[in-house]
Amino acid sequence: MIVNNLPYEFGISSCVLAGKGAWTGPDEDEMINLEVISVGSPGSCGSGSYPFLELAGHFKPYKLYWVVGDPDSGTGIWLHRN
Repeated sequence: MIVNNLPYEFGISSCVLAGKGAWTGPDEDEMINLEVISVGSPGSCGSGSYPFLELAGHFKPYKLYWVVGDPDSGTGIWLHRN
């Protein structure tokens, strides 16, 4: 997979996911985990594992929802295929 400019926030730190990698899931909680190899540009997140991408919908085409910040906050981004 390739990811560009996807905001990531954990606690008081924030960065932008940009790079290549792989994804696994969905798991039993319908969560998808990203393994990103960062491009290393200023403001980009480090390489590593990033959870909280959710698979949504009951029928194809499914939707993706990226949870931003606290998973209980209800803040996130809907991702649409172009």
